Amino acid sequence: MSNQRGRLGELIRSRAAAAAAVVRHALLEERLGNGEHFGFRYELRCFSPVDPQAVVQLRAAIAEEISRALRPDWTPHWLIRLQRELAGQPFELAWDGAFLNLVPTGGADDILTKYFAGSTYTAAWYMGLVNGNGVATVSITTQPTGTLTNGTYTGVALADDSSAGVGAVATVTVSSGAVSAVTITAPGENYAIGDTLYIPSGSITGATANGVVTVATLQPPTFAAGDTMASHAGWTENASYSNAARPTLAFGTAASRSIALSSAAAFNINGTATIAGGFFTTVSTIGGTTGILYSAGAFTGGNKAVASGDTLSVSATQSV
Repeated sequence: MSNQRGRLGELIRSRAAAAAAVVRHALLEERLGNGEHFGFRYELRCFSPVDPQAVVQLRAAIAEEISRALRPDWTPHWLIRLQRELAGQPFELAWDGAFLNLVPTGGADDILTKYFAGSTYTAAWYMGLVNGNGVATVSITTQPTGTLTNGTYTGVALADDSSAGVGAVATVTVSSGAVSAVTITAPGENYAIGDTLYIPSGSITGATANGVVTVATLQPPTFAAGDTMASHAGWTENASYSNAARPTLAFGTAASRSIALSSAAAFNINGTATIAGGFFTTVSTIGGTTGILYSAGAFTGGNKAVASGDTLSVSATQSV
């Protein structure tokens, strides 16, 4: 009897261990499948100049001086002086933040192919910024004037002269001679709650003056495993910086299953904008839609504001 009990106990323990192994395997597959172990941790710090006007002017002067470098009579003395003066400008930490990212399928496949299949590879990585604050919903504030024709009007670009927001598009429904619904179909970027937007009179048959809507709620960026540089419907790139290209990313030496940037990527902000997050890609062209999108993500604590003259400094660590 004792032998039978012993064998029964061993069988129960072996089946329990097998079940635990299946659970662990499933968890591992889930984590690998959603990019958790392949992702980067981004750390961003925004530094604002004590004298924003001086920094903006110095950056513009440096850019102009660089454009003259091909002239035969050009010397670097004035450029060096400007760069030293800019380096001496005091900056203060405005905000900081961090987030983990999603690794799209294309980025994960690229790494697996180049590392495990031995595909030819030269490291070239660049960072871009993700816009925040698209429009989710609006409220109708003022009806367009005129004799409006009932119907559904698609692709209506909502005009905006009250903020830095651009790109919001809506479907406008007119019933009983008045606008009854405004449904956002493209959220745009850089909006704030309370922004005043206009339904152009030319977009509604019979309207003689613009209608007015107010931004009620905002649309955060969304990221999907199928995102690529050519197609990422849930987010848009922010280009509110004066760098000639997306900043180059240089990595140090891997240790303890992690590798980090050897120096932070710096964005010289030249406009008012809202930054939601960032992404890594293999192409340096700002706004470019080619290359591999390796990772993208948004701040867990919400969007961050930047202004002309700010320097946005980004660090990142990859762990496996």
